[in-house]
Amino acid sequence: MEDPAHNPQGNRRGLHFKDSANTDIIFHNGKLLATWYLCGAPYALEPTSLDTLGAEDFAGTLDGDMMAHPKVDERTGELFWFDYGPSSPYMRYGVVGASGRVEHVVPIELAGPRLPHDMAITEHYAILMDLPLIQNEEARRAGRYKLTFDSSLPSRFGVIPRRGAPGDIRWFEAKPCYIYHVVNAWKRRRDRPRRLPRVPTRTGHRRADPPREAAGLPQTRCPHAPVPFRLGVRSDQRIAC
Repeated sequence: MEDPAHNPQGNRRGLHFKDSANTDIIFHNGKLLATWYLCGAPYALEPTSLDTLGAEDFAGTLDGDMMAHPKVDERTGELFWFDYGPSSPYMRYGVVGASGRVEHVVPIELAGPRLPHDMAITEHYAILMDLPLIQNEEARRAGRYKLTFDSSLPSRFGVIPRRGAPGDIRWFEAKPCYIYHVVNAWKRRRDRPRRLPRVPTRTGHRRADPPREAAGLPQTRCPHAPVPFRLGVRSDQRIAC
């Protein structure tokens, strides 16, 4: 068992929770990477023995954390990720190259601290989410971690070239909702749609999941139609979600 003194709580971006690296497993550059849902250090494992190799810093180039579900392009060998925290910049987006080193990082401007969870990639773009599940500022000042869903804010989706600059991102607004996971994203001739499950309000569910409902957990559903992002329209264009 590892010495707790060498395994402190908290991550590099200021979230004071134990990084348990227990949310997802991805394969990149010959290693398995275990990630954490609240954004932390990815832990590398040897893929055949599953021996723990330790926290992965990509040859010393990862200055920060990694969210739960980074995306790997098997064609190029790149890994796409973001991290986030309670202080500005509230989100950063980055790319690990096939070399196994972080080759691109840019700050993403958000209005305040959020709890994003997933992202999407297409052949040429990454899609990031600014959703209205926000950190409660009063609780944060008191040293506590509390989330609030602010239904007065829209959900926003940022489309950025894979290695784009902060000014290249285009934002698209939708009705407030929370999204855990992205199913897929792909390129069409005129737009950049994706398919994703969203958490609606608790009213109007057609089919509930009894165990989740009994536990008071939110229900999710997947829209039948993809969500399109047409890059020729205004960056504040509202879309259906």
